Amino acid sequence: MNTAATRSARLRRLGAGSAAAVALLAATGCSAISPIATGIPYSPSDGIVADLDGAGVRNLAVVSTGADEQGRVIGSVVNKTQEDMTVTVEVSGDSQDVDVPAGKVVSLQDEEWVVDEAGADAGEYTEGALSVDGDSQDLEIPVLGPTMAEYRDLVPGDFDEAEWTDHLHEETHHYGGEH
Repeated sequence: MNTAATRSARLRRLGAGSAAAVALLAATGCSAISPIATGIPYSPSDGIVADLDGAGVRNLAVVSTGADEQGRVIGSVVNKTQEDMTVTVEVSGDSQDVDVPAGKVVSLQDEEWVVDEAGADAGEYTEGALSVDGDSQDLEIPVLGPTMAEYRDLVPGDFDEAEWTDHLHEETHHYGGEH
């Protein structure tokens, strides 16, 4: 057998294998230096997330039709410790103590907490705070209007639904089709 031809064939195979290895590393290299997005905790909602001393709020928001109108506080209060605790949540100058058992979650929707004034219009933020055992963290809490159907039943009192929904229209076309 020809040694030069054998050596040349080996070099071609080695080169092809090396090229494949480099291509594989290049294709997977991004995940080696970037965090995996699905591993980053977040709240998939319109509210905010805040943590303080083993307690926290998830999806905290206010549903209201205006800054000077009543607002319904929604979201959850969590206790990530092994001890029962009282968490104070303040929204637009009104506060509520929420007793949360160890390792549990309390839904503020179940509490039906309504503040006298939302403190900001829909699409803006109202001031608030989260407090646990004397420690406090200031919060900017989003105010949501009843434009989205899932929030309409949460608005305290009566409101003119048409004022919030007349500008909406149902999309019935398909991608690339006529409007």
